[in-house]
Amino acid sequence: MNARGHLSAETIDLLHLAALKPDQAAVAQKHLEGCAACRGRWDELVSDSQKFAQYVYPRTVGEVTSRLVNTSLIDRLRLWGFGRMLVPAVGVAAAAAIAGVVVLGNRAPVNPAVDDGYVGIKGAPTFKVVAQRVSGGQLEVKNDTVLHPGDRVRFVAQPAGARFLLVVGKDSRGSLNVYHPLDGQKSAEVKAGELPGSFELDDSVGTEQLWAVYSAEALEAQAVKSALGAGQSVPGAQVVALSYRKEAKGP
Repeated sequence: MNARGHLSAETIDLLHLAALKPDQAAVAQKHLEGCAACRGRWDELVSDSQKFAQYVYPRTVGEVTSRLVNTSLIDRLRLWGFGRMLVPAVGVAAAAAIAGVVVLGNRAPVNPAVDDGYVGIKGAPTFKVVAQRVSGGQLEVKNDTVLHPGDRVRFVAQPAGARFLLVVGKDSRGSLNVYHPLDGQKSAEVKAGELPGSFELDDSVGTEQLWAVYSAEALEAQAVKSALGAGQSVPGAQVVALSYRKEAKGP
């Protein structure tokens, strides 16, 4: 909290990146439920992050990566304009920027003096599902994509600042299952890229859901499944949700 009784810009950003401890995240979530001002700032950050992930990141990540490969640390900081910024949070923000997961935006804190010069960040974990058709060909699965029994799906993670990932699915019968990690006990450490293994869709039909649960610390799978099954938030986590329809293939 800052001196005005609101969540600081840093706390909101860390909550969005699933980088708060579970107890801290629970306190922040509870505050958001009862504070219209902080909720408005949260909604703004979520909207900005979604636009970044959908429009900016795919167009720029390749170019930025190529420019950083043979660039010194000082030049990397200058690339993001850090030569003009002297703020206490420069170390944290620079590390995130060099990892290619955030953009330093122009979203100012509600009270810069109270927030001690914290530089806000944008960008959030993303999760992509790719399906291999049993009949041949592949496609990226979006909300309401139609898949068929026998199709195989694989997952691609972009964790941003999160360290752990748990992938939970709800089939058309209402059963909740853990798809990653394979042992299904708790979330596993994750790096950007394709997750190991693929999964063949069974012969049930209907709407199915997937949740990619990113967090700063490992979470127990059973607790996560219970929260998701009850339609509740998962403390200390950022959840990326996706639903698709599974239909029997015609003759």
